[in-house]
Amino acid sequence: MFVLLGCAKKEAVESAPAAMQGMANAEALLAYEHSVAIELPPAALSTRMAALRTACTQGVHGRCSLLEFTENAGEYASGRMQMRLVPEAVEPMLAGAAEGGEATRRSTRAEDLSVAVADNARERDRLRLQQQRLDALADRTDLSVAEHLQLARELSALEAERLSAERVAAQQTLRLETNLLSLEFRASTPSGSRWSALGLVLSESMDNFVDGLIEAIEVIAYALPYVLLAFPLALLWWALWRLATRGLRRGRE
Repeated sequence: MFVLLGCAKKEAVESAPAAMQGMANAEALLAYEHSVAIELPPAALSTRMAALRTACTQGVHGRCSLLEFTENAGEYASGRMQMRLVPEAVEPMLAGAAEGGEATRRSTRAEDLSVAVADNARERDRLRLQQQRLDALADRTDLSVAEHLQLARELSALEAERLSAERVAAQQTLRLETNLLSLEFRASTPSGSRWSALGLVLSESMDNFVDGLIEAIEVIAYALPYVLLAFPLALLWWALWRLATRGLRRGRE
């Protein structure tokens, strides 16, 4: 009885600032993701990343959550930051990140969540109606023990589905109300050191060439005994073939 009531079918390369997002189609529910690559002087990279982390965690430009912070020190320093922040904080954060450096790559993508949001809203409505029906059944006093147990199982499964749908709705709301911003940092190469960088690249290329040559020699050395063994066997096979075919020709004559 409860299964029939409780198991209905489910229905199934430019940055966009906040102003541009406000001009989007009113029927579309767009979740924005920005990706920016920035070159900074080596001495400023670590300090800049620390300042951006503080600006995000303290909400200097508005609501912001730091999702990733990775910094690689050394001669060729680099780093990566990923944060989720309100749309109006994107441009101020980017301006602070690129100050004194250069944004070498900047892109934005948007995903339309309107269908997913509508589907999830219908699913939550279905679950709400289903729970109301089951709650009405639970108030009945003429149910057997077996029917009470079945009803409890139905309610437990329904609650799990409802919590899952609510989590999806919360995640969708977060993506719509905030933007995902990914920042890739790299230390810029001073013009005076470009020749040293070129020398490093050539040195690495030569090392790769030598490594490849060593591997090729090892392969040849491994295969050489088989080649030496196969060559006399091939000669012997050829000689026997000549003898056999010569005998056949003489027999025909």
